[in-house]
Amino acid sequence: MAFVPVDRGLYNESPVPPDWKGDVERRVFYDHDSVTGVDVSLRNFILTMSQGRADITGEVLDTITFEHPGDVAPSDLAAQLDPIQQSGAYDAGAVVMLGGYGAGRNYGFWSRFVMLEGVGVWAMELMHGLTGMADLYTHLVPHDLGSFDTMACACGTHLTAYTSMLLGWLDPSAIVTDASANAGFVLHATSLGPAPPGRVHAVQTQGAGLQVIAEARLRADQFDGRNQYNTVGIPGEGVIVYEVVGVENPNLPPESDPLISLLTPTALQPGQSITSGSGITVGVDAAVTGGFAVTIHNPTAPVIVPDVYAHSPQQAALEIKNAGLIPVFGQGSGQWVKRQSPAAGTLVPRGSTVTMTLGSGPIS
Repeated sequence: MAFVPVDRGLYNESPVPPDWKGDVERRVFYDHDSVTGVDVSLRNFILTMSQGRADITGEVLDTITFEHPGDVAPSDLAAQLDPIQQSGAYDAGAVVMLGGYGAGRNYGFWSRFVMLEGVGVWAMELMHGLTGMADLYTHLVPHDLGSFDTMACACGTHLTAYTSMLLGWLDPSAIVTDASANAGFVLHATSLGPAPPGRVHAVQTQGAGLQVIAEARLRADQFDGRNQYNTVGIPGEGVIVYEVVGVENPNLPPESDPLISLLTPTALQPGQSITSGSGITVGVDAAVTGGFAVTIHNPTAPVIVPDVYAHSPQQAALEIKNAGLIPVFGQGSGQWVKRQSPAAGTLVPRGSTVTMTLGSGPIS
């Protein structure tokens, strides 16, 4: 990556630091946090969020002087920035300024942010350019992820497990797909690194309606916990539950295309539960070291179509009903089932229809 400081001369909101290049390098590669004493640099943020799957390298180039009173976009500096981009030496670049909060923005290859803004803004804008992921702002309070995902707050907290998985920063196996009606899991907070055996980072339900994901969040590191750029970290510790609304549509503004809808603006504590609109209930059974034990009840969980070949119509209908499905017999009559659709062993939504054709005479 290329980081390019921009000096606006008389229009700078603050004086140019005596070692501005060194200050930018520290923000990128090792930023000693005045609150916790640990590294809150951009590089460490990327390494931590991705559990070591992603990394950045790069350099801080010479300062560009551009005395301009208004907003400065990379296009205003095309003469200086285009050769850097066209050199092919960098995958992305960032214009670093001395302005106030709110300057963070991505323009594709180039991002822009200011020294006052925290690591969350720097990371968010670069992730837009490097990964193509849009903001997760929904403005649908209380269903906005807020500080539970830095792509919804630019505040430097961890990403949700689902967002990390979409970016390739979390192995899909860390999010277990639950197709059962009732099951228990031990959730391990992502801020503690990879989940140990017997634990998962998150559980995603399978069934009818919007699917639900549950994950544990703890203020276990300098990102979900407080630091010099975010004095609170995540809003609270516990289990968060959210619905996957859909896949991001890059042609629509984030406000009208939320990817994730938060069901728990206040994280669940032991003894608490939440039920989604489709009837899926997530209950927190207990706090455990590094996470929480939960039970998930899913009345929309898919069921396995039973094998009713050669069964009598009465017996077949009973087995189909007992499986949570609807028996339907096709035209004709007979003493036994010779065909069924869907086939035996198929996983289908509860309440689906199973159509059977009857046969007469000896069973072949």
